[in-house]
Amino acid sequence: MGPFLKRLVNVGLRGATLVSKFLLIFTLAYYLEPSQVGMYGLLFAAISYSLYVVGLEFYIFSTREIIATNRNIWGEYLKSHALLILCLYCLVVPLLLLIFSLGYLPGEFMVWFFILLFLEHFSQEFNRLLVASSKQVAASFVLFFRSGAWCIVITGIMFFYPTYRSLEAVFLAWTIGASLACFISIVIIYRMQLGGWSAKVNWKWIGSGIIVALPFLLASLSTRGIFTLDRFFLEYYANLEVLGAYVFFVSICNALVSFLDASVFVFIYPVLIKNFHDGDMPLFFSNMKKLLMQTAIIVGVFVVFAFFMIDVVLSFIGKDSYMENKGLFYLTLLTVVVFVAGFVPQYGLYAQGHDRPIIMSSVFAIIAFVCFVYFSVSYISYWAIPIGMILAFSISFLWKAFSYFKLTAKAPQKLEIGN
Repeated sequence: MGPFLKRLVNVGLRGATLVSKFLLIFTLAYYLEPSQVGMYGLLFAAISYSLYVVGLEFYIFSTREIIATNRNIWGEYLKSHALLILCLYCLVVPLLLLIFSLGYLPGEFMVWFFILLFLEHFSQEFNRLLVASSKQVAASFVLFFRSGAWCIVITGIMFFYPTYRSLEAVFLAWTIGASLACFISIVIIYRMQLGGWSAKVNWKWIGSGIIVALPFLLASLSTRGIFTLDRFFLEYYANLEVLGAYVFFVSICNALVSFLDASVFVFIYPVLIKNFHDGDMPLFFSNMKKLLMQTAIIVGVFVVFAFFMIDVVLSFIGKDSYMENKGLFYLTLLTVVVFVAGFVPQYGLYAQGHDRPIIMSSVFAIIAFVCFVYFSVSYISYWAIPIGMILAFSISFLWKAFSYFKLTAKAPQKLEIGN
């Protein structure tokens, strides 16, 4: 398969995965009650956030180490990483049980939660290993089974068989899809014939990785914490019906993030890294301008399209709860626009190795979000949550933008000294 065909297949699979996820949330909004959609959103957010805790963002370190070494010793690293994951599960699972014992999630979904957390985590780690092995097409196939194929299947089943229009059926399909993703990954990795499995667990390597990963974990927990607390706050300060409408709106708006990531960010940030390390700052600035322009155009088109289509979509669904909370859609759309705008200076900073401003902006953003909601919810009710998110991501954007202009101005001088 040629490079162009590989890229075409890769983008096609990721596009199909994105469309499948949107099809699922649209189907849930059409067939299920808004409160059920809200519960799905809560469970999905809790699983997504827990993935960071059990994963520790260790892949940031392990992937770099694996790429830089011969496959004959990959087994040692993978075995060491697996042991770390086992230790993390032993520590984290008792804490996750508190989510159910304290009543944040219903106990009836506890088994589904842990099954899906385990399968999602391992299919995610397998996917990252395939990417590190330069098997991008295989990784995209695994991602499609993990996040796309089962969405199509359960949508068809719910259309033809009304008795399966339930959250339990959705979770079962999700489980089967994630299990297939794990199975396919294991087969592919087994055929790679990696060596080093007989080596002892490398505790020193694990320790080094934890030190590297922790700052990134802090940033991820902060950023994703906003997209997790928003759902729990809405359920607490409003109700599951309002949350259901919000989950639907967020799913629509997040299509912008996924599309930008697949069509712009994934291709341009490796180029930025190369430009900077080559010392070619004029080309670096040219590509940063290209990143800004492409992001602005896609955001503009998406916003116009969303404004025109939202009434059509809500009319087709035909449920009052969604139409009554349409104001949430516009605030959510603005939230996502500000959020993706922050990626432009973020990739500029990341390419230059300036991780600290990215981390600090994320930490201060979640602090601002929580404080704003706490102090304003008694005055503006649950509207404090989407407004607080806009405020938080605006702070993050301004922090990263200021840091980018300040630190990038020094970049040419550093390169000259280095030369």
